[in-house]
Amino acid sequence: YILSATSSGFGMVRYGEAPDPGWVSTVHVGGEAGDKSVVFAVVPRASIEGVIRDEFGDPMMRANVSILRPLWRDGRTAVANVGQKSTDDRGRYRFGNLAPGSYIVCTGQNGAVAPLPGPVDFAARVDNRFYTRTCYPASGGASSRTFQLAPGQHAQIDLIPLTATTATVRGHVRNRSE
Repeated sequence: YILSATSSGFGMVRYGEAPDPGWVSTVHVGGEAGDKSVVFAVVPRASIEGVIRDEFGDPMMRANVSILRPLWRDGRTAVANVGQKSTDDRGRYRFGNLAPGSYIVCTGQNGAVAPLPGPVDFAARVDNRFYTRTCYPASGGASSRTFQLAPGQHAQIDLIPLTATTATVRGHVRNRSE
């Protein structure tokens, strides 16, 4: 069996919940052991919420937000995607019922078009700017930095995705012998 406890102030907590997302302990009943008594601590759940804004300070609607959690797999650190949501019409997002631990929050994706300042003629403009993946805390590697979420903590993490410029080059490479 997998046991869980639920409360409006604590969310859902599973018995034997491991630090790695998705891993829980099971309770085996029956056999020679007979009856079994199980006691487990109910730790208040945490939440992360925030606003995603573009480089002009305007809220971004339908921006993708991912919450990641580092974990130990096969002798090295890996990152598990705990959840993904889109922002609402005010650029807001919220992840609730989170276990205490280390997290990374990311927004943006390659290929998402970024706005340009000033009036825009959509029929004539070719936009070569896009949003790059932006995470909090900022890190050089996928899991080199995280922030700790304490039991019952409600963290506010606002992000502004970085923009980048791209160029497309077309042509031929030829071996020119002289």
